[in-house]
Amino acid sequence: MAIEGISISKMVKRLNGEGIPSPKGSVWQPATISRILKNPLYYGEAVHFRQIRQKENGKYVTRIRPEEDWLVVQCPAIISREEFQEAQMKIAQNKRFSPRNTKGTYLLQNIVKCGICGKPMYVTFHGTSKYYYVCSSQRRRAQTGEEACSNRGVQVSVLDGEVWKLLKELALKPARIRKLLAEKKLRTGSAAILTRLQKQEDELNERKKKLVMQFTLGRIDDKELDGALQQIQTLLTEIKQQIQEHGNIANIHSTEARVANFVAAMQQEHNRRDACIQALSAVYVSRTDQNRGRYAKPEIDVTIVPR
Repeated sequence: MAIEGISISKMVKRLNGEGIPSPKGSVWQPATISRILKNPLYYGEAVHFRQIRQKENGKYVTRIRPEEDWLVVQCPAIISREEFQEAQMKIAQNKRFSPRNTKGTYLLQNIVKCGICGKPMYVTFHGTSKYYYVCSSQRRRAQTGEEACSNRGVQVSVLDGEVWKLLKELALKPARIRKLLAEKKLRTGSAAILTRLQKQEDELNERKKKLVMQFTLGRIDDKELDGALQQIQTLLTEIKQQIQEHGNIANIHSTEARVANFVAAMQQEHNRRDACIQALSAVYVSRTDQNRGRYAKPEIDVTIVPR
């Protein structure tokens, strides 16, 4: 159900409506389903020593240990790792585009990103009656004092109109969509690179488990364990960053199917927001002008990334 895009709340209603008992034999709760969907046990990895219970200020609290201290043991799998990961992607997408996360209806909300620093752009009210897409680095500057990038905000109505016009024009040029998809693949790497990185990650995790087992059996001391685990964790962090960069190209759909999906999405003139969610992975926007004032017309550089 998660892979099909069904929300957790709807899963609860369906399971309870069909009279299927929960693990404890009672009714289903959202938290129960959420825990099941996030549990690696179902694809064959039992995690031990993940939590530690400590006494603080006279009360016991449960903390998550550092990941390098976990012990992962292989066990019989019910589903594949690929199914688990696909479900996580769908859950994240549902959360990202949930109506409760959107105070207003803006065409590019949660899709538009800063063309200078790459951070997400959010919608904010400015002046007397206008809403703007603004780089989130501006908000961080106000909250933490961090330096913001130089990109300036763009009025929502202006950017939404400009991007929708570009999308409609693009839908008439399938060759251009194919080129954009090829550029996206070139930027994010190749399937071969992703496979190699994932293999390296698996090998490092296996080494980590063996080290913990050797420590448990008393074959190495804690100093040797800490040094080896720290080295492995450094390598894992680097590999995970590379996997994230290359991961977008692991798409089961062919280029032609994605082109068709884009063109079909642009037919939804009555619901442009859904069309953009279906067709776009991201839109990168930057202001290229220095115009200021109430009636100044912004000059915008837009880069569209199809889904």
